[in-house]
Amino acid sequence: MIKNEWKGLLKNKILLIVLIAIIAIPFIYAGLFLKSMWDPYGNLDKLPVAVVNEDVPVEYEGNTLCIGDDLTEALKDNDTLDFHFVDSEKAGEGLENGTWYMVITIPEDFSRSAATLLDDTPRKMELKYATNPGTNYIASKMSETAMLRIRNEVAAQVTETYTAIVFDRIAQAGRGLSEAADGSLQLADGIDKASAGSMAITKNLSILTDSTLTFSDGADTLTEGLKEYTDGVSRINTGASQLKKGTDSLTASLPALTGGIHTLNNGVKTYTSGVAALNANSPQLLAGVQDLETGAQSLTRGLDTLQTGTDRYVSAVDTFTRNAVLYAQGTEQLAQGAEQLEPLENLDQASSAISLLNASVSEGDLSLKNSAEGLSDNLNSLYIRMQELSEHASVISSASPILEDSAGALRSASGTLSDTASQIRAAKDSVSAAADSSISLVTSCAADGNDRISTANGQLQSAKDTLTSSASSLEAVWEKLSENDSVPEDALASLRQTIDSLDSSAGNIQEISGIETNDYIARAQQISDTAASGLSSLDEALDTAASRLDDTAAGLEENADSIPDISADSFQDLTESAGLLCNNARQLSAGTAAVSDALTELEAQTENFPAASEGIKELNTGFDTLLSNNDALLDGADSLRAAGTDVTGGISSIRSGGLTVSDGIQTLGSGIRTYTDGISTLADNSSALTDGTAKLADGAGVLCSGAGQLSDGTAVLAEGTALLVENNDRLNDGAALLADGAGQLCDGASRLYDGSVELDEGMAQLQDGADVLADSLSEGAEEASATTADEDTIHMFASPVNTDETQITTVENNGHAMAPYMMSVGLWVGCLAFCLMYPLTRYNGKLKSGLAWWASKASVLYPVAVLQGLMLIWLLHVIDGFTPAKMTETILFACLTAVAFTSVMYFFNITLGKVGSFLMLIFMVVQLSGSAGTYPVEISPAFVADIHAYLPFTYTVDAFRSTISGGGNIRNSVILLALLTVVFTGLTILQFQHMSRRRKNSQPLLIDWLEEKGLA
Repeated sequence: MIKNEWKGLLKNKILLIVLIAIIAIPFIYAGLFLKSMWDPYGNLDKLPVAVVNEDVPVEYEGNTLCIGDDLTEALKDNDTLDFHFVDSEKAGEGLENGTWYMVITIPEDFSRSAATLLDDTPRKMELKYATNPGTNYIASKMSETAMLRIRNEVAAQVTETYTAIVFDRIAQAGRGLSEAADGSLQLADGIDKASAGSMAITKNLSILTDSTLTFSDGADTLTEGLKEYTDGVSRINTGASQLKKGTDSLTASLPALTGGIHTLNNGVKTYTSGVAALNANSPQLLAGVQDLETGAQSLTRGLDTLQTGTDRYVSAVDTFTRNAVLYAQGTEQLAQGAEQLEPLENLDQASSAISLLNASVSEGDLSLKNSAEGLSDNLNSLYIRMQELSEHASVISSASPILEDSAGALRSASGTLSDTASQIRAAKDSVSAAADSSISLVTSCAADGNDRISTANGQLQSAKDTLTSSASSLEAVWEKLSENDSVPEDALASLRQTIDSLDSSAGNIQEISGIETNDYIARAQQISDTAASGLSSLDEALDTAASRLDDTAAGLEENADSIPDISADSFQDLTESAGLLCNNARQLSAGTAAVSDALTELEAQTENFPAASEGIKELNTGFDTLLSNNDALLDGADSLRAAGTDVTGGISSIRSGGLTVSDGIQTLGSGIRTYTDGISTLADNSSALTDGTAKLADGAGVLCSGAGQLSDGTAVLAEGTALLVENNDRLNDGAALLADGAGQLCDGASRLYDGSVELDEGMAQLQDGADVLADSLSEGAEEASATTADEDTIHMFASPVNTDETQITTVENNGHAMAPYMMSVGLWVGCLAFCLMYPLTRYNGKLKSGLAWWASKASVLYPVAVLQGLMLIWLLHVIDGFTPAKMTETILFACLTAVAFTSVMYFFNITLGKVGSFLMLIFMVVQLSGSAGTYPVEISPAFVADIHAYLPFTYTVDAFRSTISGGGNIRNSVILLALLTVVFTGLTILQFQHMSRRRKNSQPLLIDWLEEKGLA
């Protein structure tokens, strides 16, 4: 059908001409319209405008204002519009007949109004203009825009004139301010002189006031001083009497003080001798402690070695037990092989049974041999480990001789476990006895030390009490002597030094702390209990092991300080038992080999059945014997392993007790070192104590000699103070009268001075104000004189703002701006014309299908649509000068727009005929109003905003604007047009399918009815 369609088209020359015209319709519609309005704003200089100047110049501030003439001259050089300068009559006629699109009139009071700037009621200048919108509304609006620019230029010119006048006035004001500043300086000088005189008066009044105040204060001070003097004289008289009594008492008490000081000196010497003796014995005590600590370290190392050897022994026992189990399993396999011989009934069966038995025995022999060899190797390893343990035991035993003198010797155990247990119990008793002995020894030593310390503390306290009492007595004497001026300062200082020395010596005497025995006894008892508990646990473990394996033995030892150990003899017994087990394993392996040899010989002599029968019986009997011994062997192995566990537990207990003993020795050593350090400190301070008591004895002699002199001086002092007391009353009365007169004089002078101060403050404020006034006037005059204006300044006042426009896209002229709108309309009209002029429902030849029917028409329709888009852009570019920023995108989108619009028209035309085309024409009008192709949608009526988003023109206009100006992305518009193409193409195909079916069935179509009515 496509071929027939094109054949018919090419034969129809008229239709070809119509198609060519239809392809050019989008340009005819859009291109010619755009050409008529391509760049109107670029031709405003051709728009005729009349100018009428009626202004009369005026004089203003010595200058002639002729703003109307200036504006006329400026417009002659202005090419914004086509200005013509005429009188008012010609201007009116030209505006009415369309010669002028606007008339600008400069009134006669234009310059006069500009001169009223500084009047009480200034008048604005009025620049009149008239338009005739009926002639051309757009031209009138363009004229108004130009008029705004003219008004701004006139305003700037007038403002420049105003600015020049204002700056002249500022200069005049500066000169006036300068003269005022000179006058204010003269005023300030006069105020300075007046202020200086006032300050001189105030200064003299201040001197007078201070003098009277000083006089009044002196009188009061004299009165108070005399009162204090008389009171002091009375107190001195009383004190002198008391001092005389005190010196008499001091003189009587000095012999007793001197005797006490000598007694104190002798006691201190005895105390220092005892401390020196204790300090001399400290090195021996420290040496003993070091020996104990060395022994404790050796004990710890030996216990660690014993623990390591025990662990190795237990590991070897576990290996032996596992091999014993393998041996028992091998014997069971041999026994099972022998049992297979019992059911034999004849010679043939006996012969085969013997062969089978021999094979089983050989296999079991190999397994047993391997097990026996492994058992033998493990027992050898166990034997070596036990020898190592025995060597370690000897090492541990050799580490304890240091402690043997205080704790006792180690006990050796016998070869059997029962004897060893008995010896362990005996060792436990020895530990308890040794602990009791240690506690008794500590208690005895502590008691002896505490007795000596108590004796020394008693002597120290006695000496301290004597020193304190002597210092108190001397303090009372010093206080009495210090009140007597006749006592020499050297004597008082020597006495003060003696008192301080006594106080210091008494403060340095500290009581010696006794030895606390409870901690030592509790520690020793704890060590004893720990050791006894460990030995008891070991005793129970050995008793249990003795019941399971008689050949197993172990030995343990305990020293006097609860240091446990295991004897070498016990490990020797364990070693011998392991050796016996090793020999038995070897014999068992040899017996198994003999059994295998016997079976081989039996197989060779199968003819001797009776002998073979006896051999089988003996074989079964031997296997029974072997099996019966397996339980004993396994029990022995379990017993050996259990015994190893018990030994490990006992060794751990022993090691824990040994570590406890070592810690106790360390604690004892620390305490003894603290004790010896304290004794050493006492010994170091003994010499200072002895020197202090000697100085105290010397000071007592000096005190006795000075006491007599003090007694004589106090008697003379008492007589003099009595005479002074008699004149006290007359001095106090005269001082009171003098103070009253001085107060009255001071009050009058003070009031006079206060008034003068207030006057000075007012003069100071007046002076400050005059200075500020002079400075301000001077600054104002300087600023006014410095304020000048050149042409740039005046121009800045007249036009202070410049505009700077930035365009993110470029639209060259009005034609490019209107092109998106008119291109959309042109393509819509072109598609509509094609659907009206081309027969879309007629077909040539036979109707094959609806799809073929649609394709035959689409093969013409869509290429024509693409050509419409291409020709539109090309002709606009060639004829109108259309140059979009994105030419390729513009061409492609124009083709897509034509295809989409054609798809819509195609569907409505084949469905409704001319009615569909009519509806599309109306829809085009709706799109013209709602697509915002000319004015923004925001300033359009409300219904435009309501329908704007639902119109295809909206998206084509936006997309064309983007491609022409180089703006944003057109993806949304492309998607929408592609969607329109797909949807309406699908609907069109469905409609052709429907029409094809009805046509083939000779059924009437809607299009046929429309043709009958002249609507298709």
